[in-house]
Amino acid sequence: MPKKGDTDISVDAALTWSGADPDGDPVTYDVYLGTSPSDLILVSSDQTEVTYQPNSLDDNTQYYWQIITTDSHGESTEGSVWYFNTMDDPETGPGVEDRVLEDGNWIWWLIIAAVCVVIIAVGGVAIIRWRRA
Repeated sequence: MPKKGDTDISVDAALTWSGADPDGDPVTYDVYLGTSPSDLILVSSDQTEVTYQPNSLDDNTQYYWQIITTDSHGESTEGSVWYFNTMDDPETGPGVEDRVLEDGNWIWWLIIAAVCVVIIAVGGVAIIRWRRA
């Protein structure tokens, strides 16, 4: 996990896979990760676990990863190169402004701003309490 071609993967996601030696020999895994399939970086070597937690992944980025399995006799097998896309940051990613406009929140801000201008223009004091729906 993530599966090949998955999208909207969390930047906190762990890579997981399954693997074993056909003869039952103990195996270790080398984990390669990068943003280009031709330039993968060894990020963990000789690990026995079938999961790897990257230190940090960037938002809205396509990543590629590969596992190389080696048994106790030095025989190794390269797995396929997999790829996935991380999701946009929900607070700052593309489309945040569009979602605000689609939700109609801008209308309320416009009404509040107009009311404040009118109250200030006649010398009054405005106390406004805003509560999210």
